Amino acid sequence: MMCYNLFINIREHFNFIILGSLLIMSLTYCQKEHEINSGTNEVNVKELINYDNLISNNDLLLGLPIRLKYDEDTQNLFIQDPNNWSIIEIDDSSYVVKKFGSRGSGPGEIQELADFFITKDNLFIVDAAQLLIHKYSRHDG
Repeated sequence: MMCYNLFINIREHFNFIILGSLLIMSLTYCQKEHEINSGTNEVNVKELINYDNLISNNDLLLGLPIRLKYDEDTQNLFIQDPNNWSIIEIDDSSYVVKKFGSRGSGPGEIQELADFFITKDNLFIVDAAQLLIHKYSRHDG
């Protein structure tokens, strides 16, 4: 009786089994055809033996700028750079006006620079690791 019920269930789902098998076979065939054709595209490789450094790492102002804020009053740009552990203020000629903060755990030092905010007189740096907000004067840092 159990074999009969199994035979009935297979018979009822016969169309789905056949369609599924055909789908699997066609996907396998397409994949094999793609693997055969993929060898025809050759890439020429040229090894670089000599190269020149145009800029040294010491000359770079920024390492990884992730957040920019513009002050319309002074027309200066404030850049959050985690590689320098600071906020860098530059003018419209790309000269550094001031750097706010440095790496460490002392007063004015930052462990994890999460965000910063600028006002007319102050710059605030959110330090997520120390759960602090550092306040800097924009006039004297």
